[in-house]
Amino acid sequence: MYKYLRPTKIIDSNSPLIRRKAEEILSGSYSKKDLAIKIFYFVRDRIKYYVLAEYFNLKSYKASETLKRGWGYCVQKAILLVALARATDIPARICFADIINHSLPEHIYDLLKTNVFVYHGYAEIFLKNKWIKLTPIFDRETLNKMKIGDMKFNGEDDVMLPSYNEEGERLFEYIGGRGCYSDLPYKDLVDEFRKIYKFL
Repeated sequence: MYKYLRPTKIIDSNSPLIRRKAEEILSGSYSKKDLAIKIFYFVRDRIKYYVLAEYFNLKSYKASETLKRGWGYCVQKAILLVALARATDIPARICFADIINHSLPEHIYDLLKTNVFVYHGYAEIFLKNKWIKLTPIFDRETLNKMKIGDMKFNGEDDVMLPSYNEEGERLFEYIGGRGCYSDLPYKDLVDEFRKIYKFL
């Protein structure tokens, strides 16, 4: 379990910026469960979702850089959640899956030429002897825009992308896993991006 607690170059849970934010979140928390809930909602709502990131800039994936920037796409937000969890002694790792976005806006589809997203990133934290999947991708404003409602985290159950929105429209479909890691598999991720997304 040690490898899911230690800092890395990208999951820099030992950086002063991450440590200060972790201490701020830790204040007033009465249990690991309560702490995990606060971390999830901080990353979900305080770090804005933005899909067009600097995919080939390794530094942009660094947890402290995402915290400083205040926005990121799924992988960057998941890395920040992992770093904050590790900074508060909660084991955490970065995980990936391939998904289909059935509600992809037309202008993004025209850019990507596909609605398949490879290496969609999410986090897993270890609480009460089990791994819990957490997807902090969409902030409150984005959730409202997509009519998803509140992707609530109760400290015990997985929070994953929903299949349908509140109006019954198809949203997301998981089509394959890419595994979980103690650090970002950057080369594998960008190699796959270059293969799938020709505009990059």
